[in-house]
Amino acid sequence: TLEIGIGRLGAAVLARLGDRRRLAVHAGLVADGVLDLVDAGAVTGGITTGVAVGSEAFERRAAGHPAIRFRPIAHTHDAAVLAGLPRFTAVNFALEVDLYGQVNAERLGARLAGGRGGLGDFSRGARRSAGGRAIVALAATAGAGRLSRIVPALSPGPVSLAHGEVDFVVTENGVADLRQVSRETCAERLIAIADPAARPGLGGGG
Repeated sequence: TLEIGIGRLGAAVLARLGDRRRLAVHAGLVADGVLDLVDAGAVTGGITTGVAVGSEAFERRAAGHPAIRFRPIAHTHDAAVLAGLPRFTAVNFALEVDLYGQVNAERLGARLAGGRGGLGDFSRGARRSAGGRAIVALAATAGAGRLSRIVPALSPGPVSLAHGEVDFVVTENGVADLRQVSRETCAERLIAIADPAARPGLGGGG
């Protein structure tokens, strides 16, 4: 059972799942692309969500689609419900991850660039699920200056996910498994998936 965040990266993840089978979706919000997985035969366990948002054609189709079950937030985000979903995998996205494994999904400097939404609920629910996984993905760099999004410390502001609330961090350079590791190993694994040009400044080799 999957929960996948929305946006460009979410759409890219959904587009790569068409050859999978026996999937289900449990999310607070779903968007264009999720019904393509039903059409492809990948999602056969149904879709549980609070909201469906996307193109007009998608919203019209979702409103009456038999695979979609609309439920209130008290159900979609409930800790016990999420923990009870076997192998529940939450895939969400971030603006920054620091070398402690803390996640910022809300601010770039002083600018509000996103919302936490159900990030904490789904990540913690996945970690409590039998065989579940909490995954955070992000591009290794951002902007014309190719600023590293793996950083020594988060920008001032809220911490969207604390150390120990993420199982895997993914960039285009690889996967950092942060489960049950020391702070030193956590930092080493995150540096290894940062942009190669940024690694020396983070304490890694050139």
